[in-house]
Amino acid sequence: MNVSNDTIWVIDTASIIAVKEFIQTENYQIEVFGELTSLCERECLVYPPEVVTELEEGIKEGSPDRALLWARQNRAKGCRLGRCYDHLKSVMNHAVAQLTPEPNKTYGADNVDPHVLVTTLEVAGSSSRAVIVIQESKKELP
Repeated sequence: MNVSNDTIWVIDTASIIAVKEFIQTENYQIEVFGELTSLCERECLVYPPEVVTELEEGIKEGSPDRALLWARQNRAKGCRLGRCYDHLKSVMNHAVAQLTPEPNKTYGADNVDPHVLVTTLEVAGSSSRAVIVIQESKKELP
């Protein structure tokens, strides 16, 4: 994959899950997760630690799936910003965040996961590189 080092990508849980849902062939999944690993190693891809937690909570009985294994294996570089609680508090106390009736549901326009948003703000505040958010949302009607 030819991705510039000038950009940092912030990815959410649903986008990682989408790799295994939309790419059915095991060899292609391995290739895509390998490319995502390369981006983490080059510090071009980050995700909040909550992504690992969400993937762990989504595992039914049995062994972890490829998405969770990937997130765990890349945690050191992928989650290098750690948990951004101070910034999260200020984001969640913002008036716009309080207008969302249920933060875990998407109504109308897509809402960014607050942990992804905080990670994005942390990256943007500490780097001169462009920041792009990768988000997969499933809309639920009120």
